[in-house]
This record gives sequence, C-alpha cells and structure tokens, in this order.
Amino acid sequence: MKIDVLTPWDQVCGNAEFAKRLYSGISSYAVVEPVELQNLDKHPTLNNKYQIGEHFRKIAIAINSGESDLVHIQHEFTFFGRAIEESNYFFHGLVSEIKKPIIVSLHTWNKNLWNPSPSTSDSHHFALRHTKSISKLINIALPAIPLPFAQRSTSQKRNKKVDPKHILLREALGISKSIVLHADHTAEQLLKIWPRLAAKTVTIPFPVEKHAVNNAASQWRKPCGTKWIVLPGFITPYKGHLDAIKALSLLHKNYTLVFAGDIHPKNHNPYPYIKSLLAAIDELKLSNRVLFTGYINDSEQQSLLFRQADVFILPYSEVGQSASAVLADVLAYNKPVVTSKSHPMYAYRKKFDCLYSSRAVDVSSPQIFAEAISTPDTWAEESHRLAVISSHSLD
Repeated sequence: MKIDVLTPWDQVCGNAEFAKRLYSGISSYAVVEPVELQNLDKHPTLNNKYQIGEHFRKIAIAINSGESDLVHIQHEFTFFGRAIEESNYFFHGLVSEIKKPIIVSLHTWNKNLWNPSPSTSDSHHFALRHTKSISKLINIALPAIPLPFAQRSTSQKRNKKVDPKHILLREALGISKSIVLHADHTAEQLLKIWPRLAAKTVTIPFPVEKHAVNNAASQWRKPCGTKWIVLPGFITPYKGHLDAIKALSLLHKNYTLVFAGDIHPKNHNPYPYIKSLLAAIDELKLSNRVLFTGYINDSEQQSLLFRQADVFILPYSEVGQSASAVLADVLAYNKPVVTSKSHPMYAYRKKFDCLYSSRAVDVSSPQIFAEAISTPDTWAEESHRLAVISSHSLD
C-alpha cells in the first residue's frame, strides 16, 4: 500500500514526530510518501488567500497524479489558515479536490470553538460575507470547488448546534473515509455535535514507544543525591513552566527542575515568556535548581536524559489537544508522572488497569502540585503504567 501523509514532515513539529512513529509501525506493509504542510501562522511567503489557495491546489494535483492508494491528512487548524474560518475553508477545498480515499486525524478539538455564544450567534460572518462573492473567491483560490456545494454549506447555518464557521469543516469530514481521534473525550464531543459521523469515527490513542537501553554517555549527568523533576517539550506558555517553578520553591533543596526543551522555532516573540520565567526563578532564589537543556535533537540523548528523571511533570493548560504525545513518551519510562487536569492527560484512563498510570492534580496550587511531586510512587501506579505500555505499545 502507498500512502500520502500530509504533515510538516521535515519541520520541528510534534505532529510530524507522531507521524514518523506511527508509520514506523506499519512500514512492513506500507510505503509512506510525505507531503509537506506548512504552519501558516505568520508564514513568510504564504500570506494571502491566493498564495494559500495555490499551495493547496498544487498539493491536490500532485496527489491526484501520483500512485498513492490512500491519503492521510494530519489536521491542525494552523496548517490550513490563520483563522478558524479560513482554515476550514481551505481544508474543505483541499479535501474536495483530492480524488482518493482520505483519512483525517484530528489533533485539536477545543469544545469552546463549537458552541456559538450569544455574541457569536450571528457570527456566520465568514459564510455570509462570502455568499455574494463566493464565486470570485473560489475562482481565485481553489477553482475546482463546485459552487453549488459551497453555497449549500453556507445555507446550513440554521443548525443551532453548530457554529456557522464550522459548517465547511463538517462537510470536509463528511467527505473523508475515516476520522481518527486520539481520546474518547474528543470523540464524544465531536459526535455530540455531528452524530452522523459516528460510523466513520475511530479512537486510536498515541502509541507508547519502548526505549531500548544503550551504553552511550549522557550529555547531562544527575549529581548524586539530587532528584530530577523533568518537564519535556517546547518552552511555551500553555505548558505550565511557571506553575512548575512555584511548586519547586516548596520542595526540598535536593530537587532540581529540568526544562527538557527549547523555544518553539515558530514562536516569533518568545522573550516575554522567557523573561517571566527567569524573573520568577530569580525572585524565588532557584537559579541553582533549574536546568535548561535547550533543544534536544538527538533521540538517544533525550532517552538518556529521561531515564535519569525521578518524576515527570506535565502541567499543561487546556488548549484543545485530543491527546498528548509527550504523555505517551514519558509513560514509556515507567516513572511517576504528575499532570494537570487538562483533558489530554486522561487519554489512557478508560481501562481500569491503566487508571492510575499518572496523577492529575490542580497544578495552579503550588502546595498541591509540590505534594504530588514529592509523594512516593505506589505499586498500583507502576502496575498501571506497565498496563499502558503493554496495551498501547507501538509494537
């Protein structure tokens, strides 16, 4: 089988990292052809509707003229536009143009986006704004979209359960052969609004990859008597670094907080956030207890660092992620994991034998967070982590 995979394959992106892991698992019977998507937020060249439309038109032409049997689109809103309405519009256009079976993986599903509030109940602004000029816009951006189809979509704004700006997304998902979500809670949200998609919707948790033990020397060495609290991933506000710093201030001095990552390369103004973290570290006199590793581009070195963790923390805010690939990563090391109560952190808890694979606490309370970090791991937690590794392993 030949599969075209649409994702930012050659970029620093968790979405692409997941794709590579997923397809390493099916490489025995599938050949994968990456099709490069772009993060369109402040993209240097794709900065108007005509250029974005041309970008997707070329993708559709290449796919249709190729030899793939199947197309897998890894969906994030920012891959298709700078705003929700624009993203749904171009995603719908691309899906309409592809003449092969399509599977869509939805990586973000923020329920706040799907229920019209009183202030947006008349916000079919995108649909209505383009009803009169839809023909002109379609001819510029994606010439082959059937006009009656697009007009029929805008006419469905009377459906009170769906914010009008998402009608084109619903139409696109309806065209797809299958829709993949990574957690039950997001599947429930989608089907509550669009129950007709139930027959083609499936939940597949992120795979947990077992990490082989090797004898290489680690770039980072934990001093004797020190306990490492490791927070992996990009240094960005929703990942809760400030909550971690506040919790550290209440812990014994033998605890060191390790920020295992760096600024996201597509964050064009990271310095206010970094400045706030450094100010908090200085104010709480923790400069000798916080380690910034910088970006780790060697998977072996990352594995060596993670093996030295005494506890992993994921104090993420709710941003609509279906699940967390980072959670899958850290569970594989069979160490205590303390998370926020964000929905993605419950992805593996459907089965009783996986229920206590991590602890979800109120990370906004430094006292509660610190206590969870310092509380000894229990036999039940370890056995439940092993159940996650067994039932959701990449193998």
